[in-house]
Amino acid sequence: AGAPRGALERLPEGVLDPQRWAVPGIEAIAVATDRLLGGVRASGQVTDRDIPTAEPIACDVRWVTPGFFDVLGIPVLQGQTFDVADHGDVPAVVVNQALADRLWSGQRPVGRRIEGAQNDTPMEVVGVVADARYVTPWDPQRPTVYRRLSTTHGLAREILLRTSVTP
Repeated sequence: AGAPRGALERLPEGVLDPQRWAVPGIEAIAVATDRLLGGVRASGQVTDRDIPTAEPIACDVRWVTPGFFDVLGIPVLQGQTFDVADHGDVPAVVVNQALADRLWSGQRPVGRRIEGAQNDTPMEVVGVVADARYVTPWDPQRPTVYRRLSTTHGLAREILLRTSVTP
């Protein structure tokens, strides 16, 4: 169940630290802007800024916190996911395999810069993760850009937990 719209406008400091919750069995916590299997998706288009002739690729855009991939068990295929470290003046993004295949076709995506995905400035690809389905289990794999969601970002949120016990 989601919180009422606006209830999670600002998350308290440290809310994503499983140690803080003192609930047995919580292994990982993450936050995302879209409910999984909820039928909603944010979308955009991306291009590689170093390939000026490339056609923009339609993609889903997911705003997530660093623990998102761990909570859902989505494997990292290349590079890394978001971490606490700053990636300089260029925002870091993670892309899924479907987007990497469409945009770079066999080339290494990590370190490339993309434009779009609801952002006017270039973003650096720091990792590639396996494809996952979000809207329905039957959806085809869609190219996806994962953008880092800060705990002060003003978007509605869903809290995700990975537990070691049966709910």
